[in-house]
Amino acid sequence: MRDAKLSNNEYKYRDVLGTTDPESLIYQVRTRGYCTDPTYDKSIMSHIQKWDLTKYDNINDNFNGIYIQI
Repeated sequence: MRDAKLSNNEYKYRDVLGTTDPESLIYQVRTRGYCTDPTYDKSIMSHIQKWDLTKYDNINDNFNGIYIQI
């Protein structure tokens, strides 16, 4: 995710980027204006839970030494 620099020289998502809990991260991104759907965080979390996507957190995928960390 790219960080947006605001007019007051602060960044919109900088303090969120280190968040490791997906529910907290998605909520924080939504409340900072990333989307207009008030149920965005619940919708995304339902997909994460339905497909057990957290199993891919912190996986070394062996593709050119790329390390994935969420």
